[in-house]
Amino acid sequence: MDGIDLKGFADLVGTLANENSRDGLLSRVLGTVLTTASADSGVVILAEGGGEVRVRARADGPGTVTILDAPLESLGQASRRAIDAVLTTGQPQLITGPADAGTDGPSRSSLCVPIERNGRLMGAIHLENKVTRHAFTEARVRFAQAFASQAGIVLENTRLVAGIEEALKAQTLLTLSLIHISE
Repeated sequence: MDGIDLKGFADLVGTLANENSRDGLLSRVLGTVLTTASADSGVVILAEGGGEVRVRARADGPGTVTILDAPLESLGQASRRAIDAVLTTGQPQLITGPADAGTDGPSRSSLCVPIERNGRLMGAIHLENKVTRHAFTEARVRFAQAFASQAGIVLENTRLVAGIEEALKAQTLLTLSLIHISE
């Protein structure tokens, strides 16, 4: 990845792998990709179990990640078009200015990349730079794609661990109930 420090990328991926909560992971993912890709705002969108797509994290600047649960409709029209295209095609969308976005909005550049795991589309990361028209260079696009791919792996692992923890709690409660009954 030209222009992107591979050791730094490996360190970031290692940091993600140590995150145990989904909210913590979303905050780290968005904060990291926002800074590294030179974006000034962004969102993480996740497809839920029933196929519903929700905005799960938003950042309006470095260090300002907010975890939320909002409908996709809460985003601007241009952002939704790029996100819909990524969720439909699984391909990144790069918009280099208002004319490309089909709007007169303030975004000069936007990038939306899919979050995938084993060929399954889990969501997307959408980034914007409101100052620079060609903010997302080829190297930054590749970084965002690679990072989103790693985020997909860690998100899936986090989901699996949460499921195991829930099953363990249920099993523990059942065991305690059986012990209490047998006494």
